Amino acid sequence: RATEKLTRTLEQVKAEAAESKKEVEQVKADAAESQKALETKVEQQGQTIRSQGQTIGRQGEKIELLEGKVEGLQEMTSSLISTSAARPSEAVQTRKFVRRWRIVFVVGALVPHGFALASL
Repeated sequence: RATEKLTRTLEQVKAEAAESKKEVEQVKADAAESQKALETKVEQQGQTIRSQGQTIGRQGEKIELLEGKVEGLQEMTSSLISTSAARPSEAVQTRKFVRRWRIVFVVGALVPHGFALASL
């Protein structure tokens, strides 16, 4: 009778060990699945980061191009300002020309009258 009891206890222990072994295998499978999921998530985040890095790189290149254009425009503006400051505009030159000819016409018109008055 003690042998039967020991045999049943041994069978129970074997059954519990088998169940424990199944549980361990299930935990290992779950852990492997979780690890794969984490690796996939990390890879996706890595791809997202690489994509954002490429986008930032392209935006940086655009910024550099725009800065170059701004510098070019600033140089053109400063050269135009210095050029326009160096010589008077056409309107100013035209006003000076008209003023000089007015003086010539007025003097030309008054000189004969001056001679006529002087001869009296």
